[in-house]
Amino acid sequence: ETRIHSHPWGQVQLISGGILEMDAEDTRFLAPPHLAIWVPAGIRHTSYNRKPIEYCSLNIAPELTAHFPTKTSLIKVTPIVSAIIEDFRQRDINVAQSDEDKRLVR
Repeated sequence: ETRIHSHPWGQVQLISGGILEMDAEDTRFLAPPHLAIWVPAGIRHTSYNRKPIEYCSLNIAPELTAHFPTKTSLIKVTPIVSAIIEDFRQRDINVAQSDEDKRLVR
């Protein structure tokens, strides 16, 4: 469980099993593994889970999110997105820094 907070960056939150539960903008979001939750920069949110889950979040600089939704929303995790996330996890990347990694999150 996390306390209510916000970030100066956008955040994609996802899990590999179970259900991710989040409250943001007075709305509850429930995301199974094939969906992620997109939280734009500055949005106050809190998350919690009833059971242990394998969790991952990607922090994305606001200048790289022009094509992302402007409100917290569920987004489909496609096979290519899954592969990019797995690559970032294996390389222990939480914030895209290199030009190559920034291109992957656009």
